[in-house]
Amino acid sequence: MKITDRIKGFFAPKITEVQPQVEVQPQVEVQPQVEVQPQVEVQPQVEVQPQVEANYTTRSYSVSFDGEKNIGDAGPIIHYNLDYDGLRARSWQSYLESEISKTILNRYATWIIGKGLKLQCQPSKETLRSEGINFDSVAFNKLVEARFGTWANSNHSSHSNMVNLHQLSREAYINSKIGGDVLTVLRYENETVTVQNIDGAHVKSSLFTQTSNGNTVSNGVERDGAGKHIAYWIEIDGKPERIEAYSKETGLRIAFLTYGNKYRIDNERGLPSIATSLETIKKTERYKEATVGSAEEVGKIAYQVVHDAVSDGTSHFQNKTASLLNADKIQTPTTTDGKQLANDFTATTGKQAINNGIGTEIKPINQGNGTLHFKEFYGTNANIICASFGIPPNVAFSLYNDSFSASRAATKDWEHTIKVERSDFQTQYYNHILAFWFHTEILKNKIQAKGYLHAFNSGNWMITE
Repeated sequence: MKITDRIKGFFAPKITEVQPQVEVQPQVEVQPQVEVQPQVEVQPQVEVQPQVEANYTTRSYSVSFDGEKNIGDAGPIIHYNLDYDGLRARSWQSYLESEISKTILNRYATWIIGKGLKLQCQPSKETLRSEGINFDSVAFNKLVEARFGTWANSNHSSHSNMVNLHQLSREAYINSKIGGDVLTVLRYENETVTVQNIDGAHVKSSLFTQTSNGNTVSNGVERDGAGKHIAYWIEIDGKPERIEAYSKETGLRIAFLTYGNKYRIDNERGLPSIATSLETIKKTERYKEATVGSAEEVGKIAYQVVHDAVSDGTSHFQNKTASLLNADKIQTPTTTDGKQLANDFTATTGKQAINNGIGTEIKPINQGNGTLHFKEFYGTNANIICASFGIPPNVAFSLYNDSFSASRAATKDWEHTIKVERSDFQTQYYNHILAFWFHTEILKNKIQAKGYLHAFNSGNWMITE
């Protein structure tokens, strides 16, 4: 045997026995399972640079904002559809029931209107000169002011011949502030101009309301497509009537509404000036009545008899009551509930006495130190209501006890308010009346205004204004 064969024979059995155990490379080499790079390397998920980058701070975005920063904090959004009849009724009710409402409104009218506004005739001479019109303005102003003042102070200026124009103006102002608006109608009767105020409660639409030319009627006001007032529908004693806003002959305004306040542009009717404070005034009045009533009831109880646990329930007022009634001591019954004592005391003194039961005592309810006293509560709310009207509280209630600087500031503020309010009322009320009255005076040849009629007929409003 060759040496090579012997070597092979010596090693062969050992090599063949361990091959199945050692050569397990197909099981050990599990690289496809261990190397899970496709699962571990999640770069597409981890690397979110397009989202993490400064897009949130540099890119603008929009959301719907309704005034509420945190949901629910501002409450629900309410779109008010005004109930003009209800607001008017509540406002007049407040004027009758509340001292605050009546005081503020009356003082307001007294300061703004007073005895009536006086005409100060001041034509724009520069404008008229630019139109080629020159005239003696001094004589013209004196004549117009004199004739208008005489007419305004006469009862002939009213449709009823019961009051004059200044009284009508005060009536219109108060009614507009309380009721929201008032309708004024101008007429030419017996060769003079007359004025009539109609309560805004009568201006209403009804089943008989009919329009033409594409006009619309809402709450008694007829308007064209541009929103211009064409006519007013009123109903008095169940009889509907349509009143033209402009004269068909002259085109001048002969019917108009004077507003207290306006809510929105699209609203054709006025809003009572006190509408915002109606609920506050009502609660303040209830608090006042409760406080005054409580004080009254407490004031009725003049005495009380307190018994301890060992008392027999006898009142020491018994002898006094008996002597007042000229009765014997024995004839005056005494009960533990004190009914007889209370009745006798009320009959003799007009007040009330309470004979408490044994071991009981009447004590007032202690509301604590945090409760507002009457003056603080009532005065604070009254000041808020005055502020909503735009009138200083010391002016409204005639309380001039502040310092000089505070009074001076309040006076200047009130002075500015008066100028604004008078100008607004003049524009709404007096200007329409003056224009109609002035036109009739020129037609009657009582006032000579150079170039007026020619400008009026030709539509040159720069001159007529």
